[in-house]
Amino acid sequence: MKKIINLNNFVILILVIFLIKFTSFFKDVYEISTKDHNLRQQLAYDYCDYSGEGYIFYIKKKYKLKNSPNIVNFKRTPSQNWIFGNYKQSKKNNKSIILFNLDENNNQRFDLKNFKVIDNYKNDCLFIEKL
Repeated sequence: MKKIINLNNFVILILVIFLIKFTSFFKDVYEISTKDHNLRQQLAYDYCDYSGEGYIFYIKKKYKLKNSPNIVNFKRTPSQNWIFGNYKQSKKNNKSIILFNLDENNNQRFDLKNFKVIDNYKNDCLFIEKL
């Protein structure tokens, strides 16, 4: 009976070791413990290619935004206001705008004459403010 219990414990131990190894458990624990939430979100989502959630997390942290600015994406994507904990654009902060996918075939899709560029990433993702 004692031999069977030891064999069962050994098999369970081996299974746990394989599970930890193949699910990258230690790497995930390290990533969670060393990187803050916003940085992990930036890395998990695309930065400025399609929907731009990574760029929004970057802007939110860098400028300590509490309310969602107007988010304008020239590609068809769902609203990204969920990043700020709300699902509607804020009316309080309508001077600030985050723009995505501005440049198509070297043609600007937004007139920046009356705006101040606060943050620019590759001239395709901008954080701007009305003058």
